[in-house]
Amino acid sequence: MNHFTIVEICIYGEQAERFFNLCSYHNLKLYKIRFQDDSYYFKISAADYFSLKSYARKTKVKCKIIKKSGIYYLIREFMKRKVFIFLPFLCVCILILSSNFLWNVHLDGNQSITSDMVRDFLLTEGVTYGMSLKEIPIQKLKTDFRKKYPQVTWVSMYLEGTCLRISIKENKVQNPDFYQENYYMNLVAPVSGVVDSVLLRKGTLVVKEGMTVKKGDALILGKVEIPAEDGTIKSTSYCKADGDIFLLYEYPINESLDLNYIEKEYTQNIIQKFEVVWKEKQYLVPLKKISFKTYDIMSEVIDIPLISVLSLPVSINRNRYYEYNPIEKKYSLKEAQLILDKKLSKILKTLEEKGVQIIKKNVKISTNSVHANLKGTLLLKIKCDEYETLEEDT
Repeated sequence: MNHFTIVEICIYGEQAERFFNLCSYHNLKLYKIRFQDDSYYFKISAADYFSLKSYARKTKVKCKIIKKSGIYYLIREFMKRKVFIFLPFLCVCILILSSNFLWNVHLDGNQSITSDMVRDFLLTEGVTYGMSLKEIPIQKLKTDFRKKYPQVTWVSMYLEGTCLRISIKENKVQNPDFYQENYYMNLVAPVSGVVDSVLLRKGTLVVKEGMTVKKGDALILGKVEIPAEDGTIKSTSYCKADGDIFLLYEYPINESLDLNYIEKEYTQNIIQKFEVVWKEKQYLVPLKKISFKTYDIMSEVIDIPLISVLSLPVSINRNRYYEYNPIEKKYSLKEAQLILDKKLSKILKTLEEKGVQIIKKNVKISTNSVHANLKGTLLLKIKCDEYETLEEDT
């Protein structure tokens, strides 16, 4: 069968059987034959259609063309609308032309310098989206960038497609074990609680077991005063306080569950729309509003290689809208208790993963006609590991 040029035919008449016999005898291939409303419908290649006319005259059946399809007829339709012929060439020309301009900026290796800061810097240098790539002064940008941000020790700028890639290295952030000369660090309480145990390694201990402290209070000072024989302070040395101090504190638990809830019963109705995102602005295609009253949206980004190669600031998302019927339901007391128990277990697991010891649990579940509540406190034991940096006394 010639799949490129196909003709769908309708015949009707008293000698239709004789017509099909002649076609079979002369090896004419007919496809998808069906009988409907006293007529026969079938498909045949355009090359065999001309032989078909003589058999129709012999058997005195009426022959009518219903539909034409194939490359030949498609080209004829395109010739009637010449704009479609030039449209692909126009798109290619636009893409080639757009590849000569800046459409994206990528920043890598930054710590304290944000993307907004880089964007403002480029604007002050006259570099904007849509600017010709040939007009971007790469060397000047490197020099001015290092002058503006002295914490940058190394910077690299280069063009990749339509994207300006900026890679930088900043001064390393000082780690918690580092403290400058003329500064010292106190160990402070991260929460309010009662001191459970103390172990001093370096510094001056200012708390003892059983003492109540507030959040932010100093526990170990990062300085040591050396007294003279007359009781005065001979000298003071500064350091980073070091020691193990554990606090006991009450962690409040307050979780609420609405017994009345909505269950989603999904229908088979699904609407698909495409979303074009251009510079953080969203445009839905088609523009027709969603007819569903209640629905969920599932979105996925469509990977288009041409867009990624050109680094254009545009992305295309496929959104699927799933209609559902909201059904009002109510948790039983047993179901509500099970849900709140799971929430409590999740809280306990999170605390244990952080290395917090759970000493005692005092949590209860209460219910009324509308809500189920999980309230109480947890007695926790936590190791103090927060510091504050202070300047030496003058």
